[in-house]
Amino acid sequence: MTYSSTVPAALAGLVAAFRNSITLGLAGVPVRDGPQLTDAAGLEAVAVGYSGDQNTDAAAGSATPEGLSGGRDRERYTVTCAAEVLDPGADIAAARTRVYQLHAACGAAIAADRTLGRAVLGAVPGPWTLRQQQTPNGALARIVFGVTVDAYTTR
Repeated sequence: MTYSSTVPAALAGLVAAFRNSITLGLAGVPVRDGPQLTDAAGLEAVAVGYSGDQNTDAAAGSATPEGLSGGRDRERYTVTCAAEVLDPGADIAAARTRVYQLHAACGAAIAADRTLGRAVLGAVPGPWTLRQQQTPNGALARIVFGVTVDAYTTR
């Protein structure tokens, strides 16, 4: 048996959870799997494995041996995600309020299945940061947040 990380399955599980959420993907909020080229000029979106910055890691973590038997390793990592809202009327308060609604919806989608479709032992929303700015296209609010994951590798 070969060594295998759960990171790809966790990212796929997060994308599925967000796309199948009645307050995110099923409500029309675009859910992106990493950096994607798109012609859509949407006003809001959620990204998994991407923060909007090409210099930010999609995921970061480590694996450590679990016990002395040579079995599977314990993986702990954080997946980078982002929620972003652009208010064309330059209303920063409206953009901020909406981006926090998207962030809360992401948390609820994770809480509905902390195993991300049985891909991991557990996932929880982690630390986040809020950025706000006025752009030529309007007020932009972005929350970059981590999803902390605990899992076993395969071996």
